[in-house]
Amino acid sequence: MCSLPVLLAVFYIVIMTPLMGRKNGYTVDATPSFQLTRAIVATGDWFPPEKVKQGYVYSLVYIPFYAAGQVLEAWLPSPEPDWIPRKCLCWMNTVLTGLTVGLLAGVLGRLGYSPGAQAFVPLAYGFSTLAFAYARYDYNKCLAALLLLSAFSYAVIYLVNKNPRAVIGCGVAMGLLVTVRLEMAAAGVALFGVIALNTDRWAARRNTALAFWLPIGLGIGWVLLYNRIYWGSDLTGGYEWNFQWNPFPALQGFFFSPGKNIWFYNPVLLLLPLVVRAFKQRHPAVSGMWLGMLAAFLGVYSFWGNWWGGWAWGPRHLVPLLPLAVIPLAAVVDGGSRELKLLLVILAAAGWFIQFLGGYTDFNNIILTLMNQGVTEVELIWNPVWNPIVNHSRFLPYIPIQEWDYGWIGLYQFAPAAVFWALLILWCGTAAGLGYLIHKAVRRAE
Repeated sequence: MCSLPVLLAVFYIVIMTPLMGRKNGYTVDATPSFQLTRAIVATGDWFPPEKVKQGYVYSLVYIPFYAAGQVLEAWLPSPEPDWIPRKCLCWMNTVLTGLTVGLLAGVLGRLGYSPGAQAFVPLAYGFSTLAFAYARYDYNKCLAALLLLSAFSYAVIYLVNKNPRAVIGCGVAMGLLVTVRLEMAAAGVALFGVIALNTDRWAARRNTALAFWLPIGLGIGWVLLYNRIYWGSDLTGGYEWNFQWNPFPALQGFFFSPGKNIWFYNPVLLLLPLVVRAFKQRHPAVSGMWLGMLAAFLGVYSFWGNWWGGWAWGPRHLVPLLPLAVIPLAAVVDGGSRELKLLLVILAAAGWFIQFLGGYTDFNNIILTLMNQGVTEVELIWNPVWNPIVNHSRFLPYIPIQEWDYGWIGLYQFAPAAVFWALLILWCGTAAGLGYLIHKAVRRAE
C-alpha cells in the first residue's frame, strides 16, 4: 500500500496533467532553458554556447522530460516542431509541484499532525494557491519551491531526531536552490541559526556548520563561475539588477496592493494570523525557523527592484514560499473550531476559483490587451480598477470555452472523439480511484 504522501503526489500530477496550459511557452526566460537542454541532448556537450539566467540546474532537471517529449513527438501529431518537448517543460513543473504536495504531507506528518491535516493542507496548497497556476507554466518557481521545502524538511528531521545526516541533506537542498535562484541563500541564514541553537556541543556545531555551508558555498561558487564565463559578470547573470534601498513600497505591495498582494491570490493565508500563535506554542524551534525563512525571503524581495515579478499572475517571486506558508494551517484542521474549519474550506474554494480565473486564458493576453488600451504596468499593480482577478472575470464571458487555456479543451479539438472520451474516462476513473485510496489511507491512519 502506498503511503499518503505518495498518493497525494500522484493524485495531484494525474489531476493537473490535462489541466496544463495549451501553449508551449509562457515566459521568455524559459526559452533559453529549453534551448540549453536541447543543445545538451543533441550534442552531448554539457556546456554548449547557449546560456541561461541562473537556470543551468533547471535545464538539467528538464533533460528526462525533454527526452520523454521527444519519444512522444515521434508517434503523436504535433502542431509544430519541438512543440511536445517544449510543452514538457510545463509538465515538469506539474510533476515538481506534485512532489512538493507529497513532501508537504510528509513534513506535516513529522510535525505530528493528523492524516486529515496531512491530506487537506497540501491539496489546499496545490489547488487553491498560486501553486496551481505555476504548475501549469514554465517558470522555475516550482523547482525553487520544492528545494526550499526540502531544506526545511531536512531541518525538521534534525530538530526532531537530531540526525546529523539531515544537516547534510539540508545543505545540499540549499546548495541546489542557490543555483536556481542565488538570492534565496538568505533563507539559509534562518535555517542554520535554528540548527546551531539546537546543537549542544561546540565540536558538533563546527561539524554542522561545515556540513550545512559547504554545499551552499559550492552552489554560490558555481553561479559566480557560470556568470563570469557566460555573462562576463559575477552576480547579475543576464539580469538587470536594480535593488532599491526603500523596502516599504514592496512590503506595501505584497500585503496591500490591489494587483499583487499575496492575500487575493492565496486566500487561505488570511487565516495565518489566527493560527501562528498555536503553531509557535506547539513547535517553538520549528516555528522560529519557519518565521525566519519567510522573513528572509520577504526581506530579499522587498529590496528587489522588480518586486512584483513583471508580467505574471500574482506576486510570482513569492511562489516558492507558499508550501512553507501554509504549514500552520494544519492547526485549523486538527484543533480549530467548527467555524474556523468552515472558513478554511470556504477560503480554499475561493482560492480554487481565483486560480481558475487566472488559468482559463493566458494572463499575458489580458495584460497585453489592457496595456494596448493605455493601462500602464503601475496601474495594474496599484489601481483597483485594473485588478487582474477582476479583469479576468470581466473577460470570461467574451472568451469562448473552446479557446480556454486548458489541455482538455485542446485535446477535445484536435484528438479523435474516441480517443478524447477514452482518455477522459480513464482520467476520471484514475482520479476517483486515487481519491478513494487517499480517503482510505486517512481513515485507516486515524
